[in-house]
Amino acid sequence: MLADCVDAFAPALEGLVAQWIVVDNLGEGSVGRVVDGLRTPVELIENPTPRGFAANVNLAVDRAEGRWLLLVNPDTHYLSGRVADAIRYLDQHAEVGIAGLRLLNPDYSIQQSYRRFPTVAVLAARALAADRWAWRPGFYRRAMMEDVGDGQIDVDWVFGASMLMSRALFHELGGMDERFRLYYEDVDLCYRCRTAGFRVMVLPSVTLVHQHARQSASQPLGQLWRWHLRSAVRYFVKHRYVVRPRIVLGSAMASQEGEWPSHDRS
Repeated sequence: MLADCVDAFAPALEGLVAQWIVVDNLGEGSVGRVVDGLRTPVELIENPTPRGFAANVNLAVDRAEGRWLLLVNPDTHYLSGRVADAIRYLDQHAEVGIAGLRLLNPDYSIQQSYRRFPTVAVLAARALAADRWAWRPGFYRRAMMEDVGDGQIDVDWVFGASMLMSRALFHELGGMDERFRLYYEDVDLCYRCRTAGFRVMVLPSVTLVHQHARQSASQPLGQLWRWHLRSAVRYFVKHRYVVRPRIVLGSAMASQEGEWPSHDRS
C-alpha cells in the first residue's frame, strides 16, 4: 500500500515542490525495503519503539520544510486532481484552516470522511453498529452528515487520512495531541482549529481511494478497540461536553463580529 500511495501520487503534485516524509513505526526493516524500491525520493524516519499516530505526525512535521502539510495515510491511493488547486483555494480563503481531500471507498462510492463533532449518543450508536441498521435515528444521520451532497462543503472535522493545512497553523494550534494514542487525534485537531475561529472544509480538488478498515470495530475488546474507547473518553473530558459541543457547524468565534482570523502562511 505504501508503494502505491507514494509513487501513484506524482500527478497530484504537478507544479509543486514536494518533500515526502515517511515514518516507520514498526522498526523491523520492511518499510525501509519498500522505500528503497520507490521511484519517489522519500525521507525515512525509523522509530526505535512504536509511537502513537499523533506523535508520529508531529515527528514528521518537525522535519517538514514547506509552507503546507498534507497528511496522507499509506492506505490511500491517488485517483484524480491536483493538490495545487486545493492550496490555491486555501491561499485565497485565509479563514479556512483545515481541508480534507475527497475520499472514495474501494468501490468508488463516496466515503463519509467528514462529520459533525461527536456526542456520547453518537459514540454509543456506532458501538452498536448503527451503520448497519435498517433505520438510523435523525441525530445519528445529522452527525454523520449522511444527507449532505458530495462537493465543497463546510464540516466540523475531517479524517486525518487526508488533511491539508499550513505548517504555520499546525504549529499555532500546538500540533496533534500526543495523549491520543490512536483515534480522535484528527477530531481533536479540527475542534481546536474551529475553536480558534477557522473553518474546516472538504475540497474535491483531489480524489483519493481510501481502504478504510475500521479495525477497532471488527475486534471488540481488542487493543485497537481499547485505544478507540480510551481516546473517545479523553476527547470528551478534554473538551468538556457530552450532548452538544461548544462549536456549532457554520459558526466560529471570530465570525460573530464579521471577521475571520488569519495567520502567516509565508
